[in-house]
Amino acid sequence: MAGLHGDKLMKLSIITATYNSESTLERCLDSVACQSRLSDIEHIIIDGKSTDGTLQLAAQYPHIDKICSAKDRGIYDAFNKGVAQATGELIYFLNSDDVLINENIVDFIFSQFNESVMYLSGAVHCIDEDQSFVAREYNP
Repeated sequence: MAGLHGDKLMKLSIITATYNSESTLERCLDSVACQSRLSDIEHIIIDGKSTDGTLQLAAQYPHIDKICSAKDRGIYDAFNKGVAQATGELIYFLNSDDVLINENIVDFIFSQFNESVMYLSGAVHCIDEDQSFVAREYNP
């Protein structure tokens, strides 16, 4: 069964760091909310004390497990705060201006893990405002 590590069902903690991300966050959150394995996802938002509508937007998404807003020392400080709160066996960093490529990508990620797999890396696809493919940034 996909998503099993040994006999244990896995959970994916997605950590999204935000700071005044209102203009890009909706697409990011929608890409998580539509996942076929949403019940196996813990979505954590770590916000750097935004002054726009970022927190109000995030609060509209019932799939988000935790929203924390406090001053931080940048994105890596925010990511570390998220890792400290994460309870999943897997950690995924999803920037607030990024999206998951399709609604089955989390299921695919789970299907790749077994006793001998320690980590998984993938490619970044760059797209423009019209959702047209521009470039592949990393070829694993």
